[in-house]
Amino acid sequence: MGVSLVCTAGLALTPLAALPGSAFAQVPAGEGESSAFAQAAPAVEDPAQENAAGGDPGNPPASAPGPAPAADPDSSLLAEGSSTARATAAPGAPDPATSLELGLVPNPAPRFARVAIDKITPQVADGAPGSDAVDGIPLVTVSGTITNSTDQAISDVSVRLQRGEGTSDTSAVRSQLSASTAAFGVAGPEHVLDGTIAPGESMDFEISLPLAAVRGPSLQIDTPGVYPLLASAQGTVEGQGAVALDSARTLLPVLPSALRLVPGYADSPAGRAELGTDGSSQAPAKSPVSELTIVYPLSANPTRRAVRPGLDGPSPTVHLTDDSLLGELAAGGRLSGLLDALEGAESEQPELKDAVCLAIDPELLRTVDDIASGQRVVVDGADEAREITDAKETASSWLDRLRAMAGNHCTVALPPASADIDAVAATGSTALADAFGAGARSEINRVLGVADPVDATIPTKGTIAQSTLDSMKQASERPAIVAASGLCTPSGGIPRSGTHRLEGSGQTALAYDPYLATALSATGAVPENPRYSDPEQRYWLESDSAEARLQDARSAVIAPVLADMADSQAASQTDSSTDDSGDTPDAPAEQGRKVLLMPPSVWTLDDAGVRSILDTASSQITAGHMRPVGLAEALAQPPAGGVDPTGQDAGDGESGGESGDGGGDNGAGAAAEPVRSDPARLGLSITPDTLGDDSAEASGYVAPTAPDGSPIPDADPGAVDIGTITRVRRAMSKVDVIRRLVDTSDPTANSADAFIDPLRSEALRALSTTFRRAGGDGSIRAVGLDAGDPAAGPDTGRLARDAGVGSARRLESAADESIAAVTLIPPGAVYTMASPNSPLLLVARNELPFPVRVALRVDTPPGMEVQDPGLISVPASGSRTMQLPAESTESGTRTGITIALESADGYALSDPVDVEVQTGGSRLAWIFALVAGLLALLLMARRYVTVRRGKASEGDAETAAPGGEQDSGPEPDPRPGPGSERGPEPDDGADNGDEHDNPSDRQSPQDWRSR
Repeated sequence: MGVSLVCTAGLALTPLAALPGSAFAQVPAGEGESSAFAQAAPAVEDPAQENAAGGDPGNPPASAPGPAPAADPDSSLLAEGSSTARATAAPGAPDPATSLELGLVPNPAPRFARVAIDKITPQVADGAPGSDAVDGIPLVTVSGTITNSTDQAISDVSVRLQRGEGTSDTSAVRSQLSASTAAFGVAGPEHVLDGTIAPGESMDFEISLPLAAVRGPSLQIDTPGVYPLLASAQGTVEGQGAVALDSARTLLPVLPSALRLVPGYADSPAGRAELGTDGSSQAPAKSPVSELTIVYPLSANPTRRAVRPGLDGPSPTVHLTDDSLLGELAAGGRLSGLLDALEGAESEQPELKDAVCLAIDPELLRTVDDIASGQRVVVDGADEAREITDAKETASSWLDRLRAMAGNHCTVALPPASADIDAVAATGSTALADAFGAGARSEINRVLGVADPVDATIPTKGTIAQSTLDSMKQASERPAIVAASGLCTPSGGIPRSGTHRLEGSGQTALAYDPYLATALSATGAVPENPRYSDPEQRYWLESDSAEARLQDARSAVIAPVLADMADSQAASQTDSSTDDSGDTPDAPAEQGRKVLLMPPSVWTLDDAGVRSILDTASSQITAGHMRPVGLAEALAQPPAGGVDPTGQDAGDGESGGESGDGGGDNGAGAAAEPVRSDPARLGLSITPDTLGDDSAEASGYVAPTAPDGSPIPDADPGAVDIGTITRVRRAMSKVDVIRRLVDTSDPTANSADAFIDPLRSEALRALSTTFRRAGGDGSIRAVGLDAGDPAAGPDTGRLARDAGVGSARRLESAADESIAAVTLIPPGAVYTMASPNSPLLLVARNELPFPVRVALRVDTPPGMEVQDPGLISVPASGSRTMQLPAESTESGTRTGITIALESADGYALSDPVDVEVQTGGSRLAWIFALVAGLLALLLMARRYVTVRRGKASEGDAETAAPGGEQDSGPEPDPRPGPGSERGPEPDDGADNGDEHDNPSDRQSPQDWRSR
């Protein structure tokens, strides 16, 4: 029997260590070590010894023929690995000495050599015609490579194939992938390879054994199940002697049909259940049939980044952090390959389409649609930005294919940008919450033309907190599709796969098998230990080859079928006798397990690998072991009963299968007790509720702690940290302000969403779950690249955390720059009021590419009043001159007025501007000025009259003697007389001043006297 998940009540963490038999029971670890390093597999007395050698040299398998493995190297040789060793280690793995000290199994940094499994045949042992066989019994062949990770040559290399105990328990299938070699008790002979492996070089190997045999060595398999296989290598290292090099693990599913020719199988319980009492090849008429539903993810690592609206001009531009999305959309790319794989699988098995629901990321759709519509695409590289000119054709081609496929498939929305729904709820942002639920479905309808996508919430991390359901209506108003390990039955157990009724909201929760989903998440170029996975089954996934992990996933797909068969066999044995009336009891129920294939939202498996998974499921439809069930139908099924016929909680694993495997009765006729959404036992989320005050900015990684401040064992290393949540919340409040600024009454505002939505996209990217649980061993510890930097957090999810922080920073910058783009331009000098009620002139400038409505806040001193102009519309990329009516009761004073620009609801858009105003005089001053003006006019009039009279007198004198000289009378006085225009006559001998200093202008005394 395998391990089973058991959830705790509420947020209490102490029961984790007190649950006997649970995968979450805490195994005592060394001082300072996390329990995440304690493996659930059979214990090894000296894990360091095993990891140093890649095997268990002190305890060779009792049934293993051939020579025992080489002796363990001396402990004094546990030195730092060479550069070659680092090249063969898993990405980010610790050095060999640290791996040895921690007892990591499998070893991500083997000291001597790396053993990798490249191929296994058959992938499913089912006895199909044409497969290799010995005496009609399938022949299992494992091929791979051995790479020298030392600086010395390795000679005398040999390999052998071993296997561990098989199981039909879905919860135990993966447990032996991290088990010691002691768990692989059956072994074949050593196969010696020719030649020597030079430093850094590789050697191929191929080794075969039949499932069983009448004579000679074999894997000794005579019962259906999923069997763990191990390929171990030994060799002689120059200067070190004979050592165990390394080992690699994978799984092999064995169906009953592969064992038909095994001696004695027909008489075994499994044989009788499979062949029938008459020895025919027909399965029992009422054998269980699993219900198959496939959620097929179409999403990408979010790379769209935010910039200030209008930075590139009046038209929207798609800015990307890199060109990976364009590569994935192109022929041969990952997203194109996902469509290829599905088209190919459905062409060979048309019924598969009935099981498939396309799970589409609405943010991916929006970005691809923007590119396909002709928006400029700019990739912002580390050094410079470059424009991609051929992106439109690539995006249009992929989008056309998706539209055609969506027209005849079920569709459902994934969280936009694979955002963590709990982190979104923690921000409290309505704009982010609206991107879920109806908002996501409307995006699928807008871009793909799908009228009615399935309405359900699919948290990409597999769990959803009860607090999120309580606070976020976008999550609580629709069914949730979650891992069974994120739910709890009333008695604290894990429910089976299938539909359940959620406590509180009463909504449906469709639970899927966490073990199967974990196997799918471990595939591809970026494998992950998901949040919902069993911590005791987590390990450094990249220790295994990509092909080995793919084979593990194929085996996990077959495991529910084998579990159904085991249930049928057990029921047949129980009901083999007849009752007193001679009637035969009812045959085993036809209802099998609910098999929901839930790959990770960003599935990095290539098209060939995806096709392999789909073909594995298709083969079981063809064989009659599975039947396709659409997602809408699966959600509409009545909730499973809370108690199974044995009296155990559904899914507790004591009868009808282990937790989460969906075995046994689905509760027909039993009360459907509600379940609780409770992922607390998987490690508390890092949210404001669990970390307290969020007012301070977090620097680097913040490890999760319980309310009492103690560390949380097996906490989720992929949770979004409080610093990022805080920054996104603050930035989104500014984005909301920007959206409210838009003057929707202006027809030119219809493009505003195209500029503002990328800011929301950046926020969702900062909270994305994509790759947050990739790398490392899935624990909260840092033992690899970040071991020396506690602020950087665990190895798992390191790159994704850094990307999230970068997105939060870009969002903050873009939001701040957007708000700063709406400014107030004050007068350049002192503003002088010509009158007590002269208006003030100001200019509002808008650098955003859409019109905005703003308001003014004016603070005036006593004696000055400025009228509120109300809301002011400022055109896109333009300015608006404003006249503010003002009135001053002060005279001739200089005063200061403070004016600030703000949104309609009072958000300050700019720093306050101080305007210096010179006020005019009072009314009394104006009266004096008027009187003075009148006096000036009178004086000017008097002088005018005087001048006119003087000119008239001179005219009369000239008229008295026309044309001749006067012959008598005194000579006229050259000086003007009294009353003349020249002024009064000066005194005798008086000097007339500087004006007459010229002697020629003066008369002599004689002249004066003669006159």
